[in-house]
Amino acid sequence: MPCGKDPFWVCRNGLRCLRGVCVRTIARGRSCNIPGSVCAEGLSCVGNLGNKKCFMRKPVGMPCGKDPFWVCRHGLRCIKNVCVRTVNVGQECNSPEALCPEGTSCVGNEGNRKCFAKKEAGMRCGKDPFWVCRNGLRCAGGICKV
Repeated sequence: MPCGKDPFWVCRNGLRCLRGVCVRTIARGRSCNIPGSVCAEGLSCVGNLGNKKCFMRKPVGMPCGKDPFWVCRHGLRCIKNVCVRTVNVGQECNSPEALCPEGTSCVGNEGNRKCFAKKEAGMRCGKDPFWVCRNGLRCAGGICKV
């Protein structure tokens, strides 16, 4: 049955609109090994080759692990068995769930914190919180020094 943006062309319960056609969906915990399988709304086909099932990916703050059914939602990473949101250099890291990339730190003032690499020895520094020296260095005369 065709479906689409028209509010009168909707799929019945248990079906989902995929590329303009209503398709039967697979319930939570059921196998989705067959190519073209579509999990029910909010579920993803996760697991290892030959053992894939429809499960909900874990949101920020939820436990995760190497078990293929304990995976994080897209855009999140499993760090120390917890789903965290990673942000890029220059992006905000105001929430405790935001993790800066390796080699950078969350710097700035309350409400205006961003991921930046702290300055190395010999680099310019200043009072601006985004121009701080890495640990073990001090800012003297506008230059990071040992």
